[in-house]
Amino acid sequence: ITKFVKKDLDKQARRNKTQQQRKHKRDVVLEKKRSRGSQGAPPFLVAVISLSNQVETKDILDLLKTCDDEATVTTNDLGILHINVPRFKQRYAFVCPEYGDLYAMLDAAKMADTLLLLPSVDDGIDDYGDYCLSCLFAQGLPSNIIAIKGLKEVNSKKQAEIKKRIQKQLEVRFRDEKLQPVDTSQDALLLLRNISGQKMRNVAIRDNRPHIVAESVTFESNEGSTDVGTLKVTGYLRGKNLSVNSLIHLPGWGDFQMSQIDSVTDPYPLFSRNERKRRNTMEDENAPEEKMDEDVKLLEKADPTAQESLQSEVVPDPMEGEQTW
Repeated sequence: ITKFVKKDLDKQARRNKTQQQRKHKRDVVLEKKRSRGSQGAPPFLVAVISLSNQVETKDILDLLKTCDDEATVTTNDLGILHINVPRFKQRYAFVCPEYGDLYAMLDAAKMADTLLLLPSVDDGIDDYGDYCLSCLFAQGLPSNIIAIKGLKEVNSKKQAEIKKRIQKQLEVRFRDEKLQPVDTSQDALLLLRNISGQKMRNVAIRDNRPHIVAESVTFESNEGSTDVGTLKVTGYLRGKNLSVNSLIHLPGWGDFQMSQIDSVTDPYPLFSRNERKRRNTMEDENAPEEKMDEDVKLLEKADPTAQESLQSEVVPDPMEGEQTW
């Protein structure tokens, strides 16, 4: 009888351990989803990639802009499109690298949460689009959605044939992915819902490092000089935490030291100021009024004794007999 009781206890302990592991995995997935798109978190960053020179990304973006009457649509000076959908309580940012600019596409895909891949109705994926997909897979592919626009403009008898032809091209790399038509406002709204609801794929190059997509860039030159100054880059911090004493890399320019990190008011809030005030009043009439506009807040200032050095190579000392290059 003692052996049976011990066995039952071991079985119960294993069951509890399995339930705890399952709950932990579920909590990790939920926390990862909550860290994107909601108020107080960076918006979903979507890179729109054309897989054919016949695809116009502007057409599908225009459809996304008008799919919801309550959505707030803003485009910043750097061309990043922001769409806030209050009914979903989600925020989206769309980056559109030009067709033919491979490095711009790889940089956008390296930071994006989701890739919106757009084949053409006429030729599906052309040779350059197939080459781009090879480069994306070599770098690391995040979560993706394959959408097609203009399918309903084709004769209904040819729609099945076109979908079958494009699906055959996709099967080489995307076995379980299905084409999602985007021709109406309802389709565009469903596309936004799928972007925020899909499972986020882990990409080491993105998740293990802090990175910022520049929303605003200004340069303040020092007194008496036009070439030396301070570059101010504003954007949403993604990935790991960023230390002011570490180096930051600007693609195409090199590594630089930071002087300080500031926190500014979110330029693209999910709800307007009046709407937030109304929601706070409905939740608690006796609650103090929330301060909507905050000044720039200093988070961290660089410590010269703890900053990483810009020297990346050892300078040989000829007096020590060290060999040079």
